[in-house]
Amino acid sequence: MPLKSLIHTLFHALNHALIQIPVFTLGLPLFLLYIYCHSFSSSDDLTLSLIHQTGQPLPVILEFHLYSSNPCHSSYAADCDQITLEFVTDKPCYFLLSSSLADRLSCPTQDFRHWLYVWQIQKNDLDDQEQLWATDIFNQLFPDGYLSYGLNRSITYFAPLELSYSLQLPKQSSVHTSVMPDTPVLTIYANHAVEFLPAEHFEQDGIPYQSITMIDEAGNGPLCILLPLKQELLATLPIIQDHASKANTESLIFYCIPLECIV
Repeated sequence: MPLKSLIHTLFHALNHALIQIPVFTLGLPLFLLYIYCHSFSSSDDLTLSLIHQTGQPLPVILEFHLYSSNPCHSSYAADCDQITLEFVTDKPCYFLLSSSLADRLSCPTQDFRHWLYVWQIQKNDLDDQEQLWATDIFNQLFPDGYLSYGLNRSITYFAPLELSYSLQLPKQSSVHTSVMPDTPVLTIYANHAVEFLPAEHFEQDGIPYQSITMIDEAGNGPLCILLPLKQELLATLPIIQDHASKANTESLIFYCIPLECIV
């Protein structure tokens, strides 16, 4: 049979077979094809959303740890404490070598996936009691965006402790302390919360003194307040403990401590 006649015969046979196939049988493959194409399009959109403006996939931070060298707590920092951020990326990040923070970065394993960010904090780097979050550092290291896993940790900075105080006789009972009139009240003002160390007593030039010493949570201090005492009343000297009344006055914290034996 000539080739032309064979093709003509096959075409008519295929056409006859297609007429016999129900419409729904043809519709099912078309519907599945539509679903597949739609799914592929959605996946492609998701992929595009993970591309930053340089045209490369976003760096993925698999794990990270933020901590301080502060001797009191690893989530506190004072002046000269060392802050460390350890993190691991899914792929080598060579571009970090040219980062604006490259002088604080190192890659001990030389695989360019395991990184150390080390910063020694100095006065005025942060505001008093400001929190430094891990994401604050990552936003500088990866300005074009990144993905990360894990909880966002922070470190609280405590500025050097600042104190002022006053000693006076209240004319009436204080609203912050239940002291009687004519009882000396020591009012201590601090830039943030303090902790009282056990009071000490010593004598200098024949005059007894009481030393009230304070530190803060990050170990700033100690700062002392010295009060002269009456020799004959030392037996009734009260013990200073960290349960003094506290109240906030704007950004300051003050402690009202009733005292006796004050010269």
